[in-house]
Amino acid sequence: MKGSVPEAVLAVDLGTGSVKAVAFTPDRLEMVARASVPVGVSARRAGWAEASPEDWLAAAGRALSECLELCGSPSLAGIGLSGQMHGAVLCREDGTPTRPAVLWADTRSSEQAGQLKAAPVELRARLANPLVTGMAAPTLGWLVHHEPQAVNQASWALQPKDWVRLMLTGEAATEPSDASATLLWDLPGDGWCEEVFEVLRIPRRVVAPVRPSAGIAGKIVPEARSWSDLEPGLPVVHGGADTACALWGTAPLPPGTVQISVGTGAQVVAALSSPMVDGSGRTHLYRGVLPGSWYAMGAVQNAGLAFERAWRWLDVTWDEAYALSAQAPPGAAGLTFVPHLSGERTPYVDPDLRGGWLGLGLEHTRAHLVRSVLEGVAFGIREAVEALRSAGHEVTKARLVGGGTRHPVWRGLLADVLGLPLAVTARPEASARGAARLACLGLGIPVETPSDDVEEIVEPSIDCPRYEQAFASFRARVPIRSHPEEPSR
Repeated sequence: MKGSVPEAVLAVDLGTGSVKAVAFTPDRLEMVARASVPVGVSARRAGWAEASPEDWLAAAGRALSECLELCGSPSLAGIGLSGQMHGAVLCREDGTPTRPAVLWADTRSSEQAGQLKAAPVELRARLANPLVTGMAAPTLGWLVHHEPQAVNQASWALQPKDWVRLMLTGEAATEPSDASATLLWDLPGDGWCEEVFEVLRIPRRVVAPVRPSAGIAGKIVPEARSWSDLEPGLPVVHGGADTACALWGTAPLPPGTVQISVGTGAQVVAALSSPMVDGSGRTHLYRGVLPGSWYAMGAVQNAGLAFERAWRWLDVTWDEAYALSAQAPPGAAGLTFVPHLSGERTPYVDPDLRGGWLGLGLEHTRAHLVRSVLEGVAFGIREAVEALRSAGHEVTKARLVGGGTRHPVWRGLLADVLGLPLAVTARPEASARGAARLACLGLGIPVETPSDDVEEIVEPSIDCPRYEQAFASFRARVPIRSHPEEPSR
């Protein structure tokens, strides 16, 4: 390392569609350099969503190399991690995967989710979350039943970012923000829920030790040089789940404000100082990255995922889509796009939902189709907002973060559909910044609390009332088909 004073702290953010490496100044967490490398999701069968952990590693190595080159190979304080949630990476002691990783969008484990729904009400209350596919517990239950050899060969079942950390440090561990989002976690008891392992026959040995999110996990091992430009001995902090890191990487949320992150999926988050269970079972409750921090979340599976697929079907680029949308009126002349291409969580809790265009007539053009896609995803996000309200959370404003929030057309449309002012953060890469802030905390580096830097406040326009009817039409066309059983509070 050059010099005695660290010039940067690194963060690796493992998303569903890309791996990012971001360098920040250690004092104010100003972004110095950023590199992003795409990664793929495979669907070998209908309802499956998998990825190659080796591809993640190659992408992380490339992103790190590009990031360090962009900022002139600075002396580094350490590295923190954030990553996509809920998945399962089965691997041997040295990190070698025994099969592809199963991701959050996977819906194969309906039978195992049903086993949890049939469990005693006391157990369901301790899980304090929707009992849905795509979470680590039902996924592992499916793998135990259908691919026992892959489970038997595995030493660990890790979350995605935890697997990357294992490859960096040689140490297997997890931390509360990811562990609490597996459906293996007793939320009121704040620890592993032993009964779930028994119900789904998951071997207890595969879950890693739980360490503090800001704790030092270890140091870069020499073997990591084979895929990265990181020097052995650099300290690595455990990090956190991407949504929890995004909350920690931005200014504290004022009362009545939710944070909306739009990427492959979308998350609508309300920060909590104590656990608050949604009795309807439609919104999520997870641990934050600091002791005593929690958050409630409305989870939308189909945001960027629906956009990317629709633009491919319609053969348009993002810029063309935004331009075309301006040629159609709000409400898309009665055309509704249902974005539930991979089932949906909040508020439906239904992995079997599917999407499509409804109300399509001879009068509709390509512009109507494009606009309806933008509106359909926005309606899905509004449903998550309404679900949080129904669970008792005040929502009067929203803060917008994440890569899928940059275009003014989308910002304006979302403000109109939500009927809320949107404060667009001026600081990009909220999840990576949260991981870097955790690294500083773990390394004992003083860092300023993130300020409420706002790039723009987008107020609802005169078109806002026109979306009330369109949203009502959307909800009527996609009714909630089943209601989760209410757990005891």
